[in-house]
Amino acid sequence: MPTDAPDRFPDLAVAPPAGAAPTLVSPQSFGAASALPSELLADGASLGWGSALVRRFSDPESTEGFDTPPSPDAMVCTNLSGTFTIESRRGDRWVRESYYPGAVGLTAPFRSSTLRWHESQAGPVRSLHVYLAAPLLDEIGRALGRPRVVEAFPDALRFDDPTTVAAMSALDGALTEGVGPLVGDTLAYGLAAHLLGGSDWAALRPRDPHGALAREDRNRIVDFMEAHLHEAITLDALAALVPMSKYHFLRSFSLSTGLTPHRYLRQLRLRRAAELLRRTEDPVARISVAVGYVNSAKFAAAFRAQHGASPSRYREAHRPSRRTPTPPVLVESEADRLESDAVAVAAPIAR
Repeated sequence: MPTDAPDRFPDLAVAPPAGAAPTLVSPQSFGAASALPSELLADGASLGWGSALVRRFSDPESTEGFDTPPSPDAMVCTNLSGTFTIESRRGDRWVRESYYPGAVGLTAPFRSSTLRWHESQAGPVRSLHVYLAAPLLDEIGRALGRPRVVEAFPDALRFDDPTTVAAMSALDGALTEGVGPLVGDTLAYGLAAHLLGGSDWAALRPRDPHGALAREDRNRIVDFMEAHLHEAITLDALAALVPMSKYHFLRSFSLSTGLTPHRYLRQLRLRRAAELLRRTEDPVARISVAVGYVNSAKFAAAFRAQHGASPSRYREAHRPSRRTPTPPVLVESEADRLESDAVAVAAPIAR
């Protein structure tokens, strides 16, 4: 029976550094950061920052093409020093941009990229990568009255925005000074609030690769998935929403999101589970069923692979009394001051 083409990435999850404070950042982001062909120079996790993974790297002068694994968190990177040309594969072609100090790139949640670069001028190349935790983005989206805004977060090889550059510079300075989580997490919150509430993304959207789903079709599919997380969802049911054959849909959805429907649905289920564990006192077994897992052991194993801890330990680590307080929602002045698998085709999508 025909099946999905294999995903490019295994479940890549790396635990935070030993002794680090509880974090909202996905283990997939730690894994993605660890997969970069760069030398780690400084790490906000070692300072107790929990709302974002902030890392400074020394980068090689040039690289061959390499893949960046997907994560449920959004990633912002900025070039701190050096001038080089960076390229990103889009379908069967490479898109090129010039990077200079202050250049910013964005990677949307659940997206992977194929990148390469080569230095244009001699000198050390350093960069700052900030993975904004999905729960933080969800909280800000709700506060803005736009709970789905995270799904519109764009991929942009280069994003010219002075406010984002200033926010990234402030985070890099805080990393250098070794400040604690109150300042680090507040700066990350301000960056996320600006990107979700104050940035103009319209000009950033690249044309979808040939054969990808249109944005409205992609949104319709995701809406359906989120409304039926507790049910067995088949590839046929998803393809009928577009409508197109399930084989065409499988290819188009993967081109649009970087993930197969199976993996994307699993990410949504485990993300919702994490939210329910943080925000409710519902028993773990009830949450398991609510997100579509009828087998509690399979749910626990999948959750641990995604979040780096069992559901019970995750809940305990993220109780309000154990977490660094998230800055209040009304932080407009701060934001202004900073001035953005294989699954059987005919069978229900596995959980």
